Amino acid sequence: RQIQSSFGDGRQQRHRIGELASPMAGVVSQILVSNGDSVLPFQPVATVEAMKVIATLESPCKGTVTRINAAIGEFVEHGQVVIEVKPDE
Repeated sequence: RQIQSSFGDGRQQRHRIGELASPMAGVVSQILVSNGDSVLPFQPVATVEAMKVIATLESPCKGTVTRINAAIGEFVEHGQVVIEVKPDE
């Protein structure tokens, strides 16, 4: 399954449910989960910071963290998948 994200500047991006993509280019300032952690809907899992603006990435569903694709201090692009969550069935 895929969902489409819309951003304030009119850009749109498709990604799979469970892929948490950065809403902006910036630096990962926090990773709040580890591989294998159980997460709940809307649970904060990471933050990305750019020019004193902080974006919190939240789990879209109840599930398990299967992959962390960035590290604290790493620069990520807009739309880059930072964390992957496998939804519970």
